[in-house]
Amino acid sequence: FTKIDAIMSPLDIAKKNFPDSDIVFIEGYKEGKISKIEVIGSKPEEALFRNDKLIKAILTDISIDTELPVFSRNNIEAIADFIDKNF
Repeated sequence: FTKIDAIMSPLDIAKKNFPDSDIVFIEGYKEGKISKIEVIGSKPEEALFRNDKLIKAILTDISIDTELPVFSRNNIEAIADFIDKNF
């Protein structure tokens, strides 16, 4: 692995450590200027997709009012298919 510099973003770290990977999942990188999938749990929290146009889908088990694709968190096959086709 590459030595991590304090100013490296999670995306920079992924690019340096996994240059040949087609997909790398980065959890918690809300400020990144990249396409994202938002995971919404059952705890009350402010959804990011309403203000972040880079969010392309939502994973949740609660009812969400949006035109974005919404997947159950346990629907692994549909999530994988969406990622394969869109990322």
